[in-house]
Amino acid sequence: MIPRLPARFLGISAAALIGLYAAREDIKLDAYIPVPGDVWTIAAGTTQYPDGRPVQKGDHVTPQRALILLGHDAARHTQDLMRCIGDVPLYQRELDAYAAMAHNVGAAAVCRSSIPVKLRAGRYADACATIKDFVCGPASEATRAKPGAKCYSAKKMLQVMRGLANAREREYKWCMGETTAWTGSLQSTGLPAGYAWGLASGWA
Repeated sequence: MIPRLPARFLGISAAALIGLYAAREDIKLDAYIPVPGDVWTIAAGTTQYPDGRPVQKGDHVTPQRALILLGHDAARHTQDLMRCIGDVPLYQRELDAYAAMAHNVGAAAVCRSSIPVKLRAGRYADACATIKDFVCGPASEATRAKPGAKCYSAKKMLQVMRGLANAREREYKWCMGETTAWTGSLQSTGLPAGYAWGLASGWA
């Protein structure tokens, strides 16, 4: 088994990126507004292209381009994550799990959590388990979590979101090595057979 390596030597793996792509049910190839008042978005949540241009009305991307945009965004979130994790040794699967979650909830949220502290203390399993805490989303008065239940807050109306819970369970299993990030075929993601990419040239 490859030993844990300092986080600075790692980046999100191609397998994790394909896993993220395959798991997203809301990848849109045409620009859209997620919610009223939001900015134009495309693919798996991209709002700005790698060259700095904002996504605009009428933009369209291919599935291959959507994957490249996802890779660029994920790499950026991973770099932000590295700043708070530091040089803690990690397995690739652990970094992939945290990077995937950071792409969803933001690196700042992961950095504010107890995950960096647990990792620095060598409490790897506890850090992985903390992934499961990030499952709360907005609720109505009727659906908000009851006192004592997960996600209950006296100040905010929150509930456990099934989609978030599924994503966190998947990332937890990656983190613990119970499953691999991706073992399927590219064809099953909608990408063409033989499609190739590389960290050096594919994300930019």
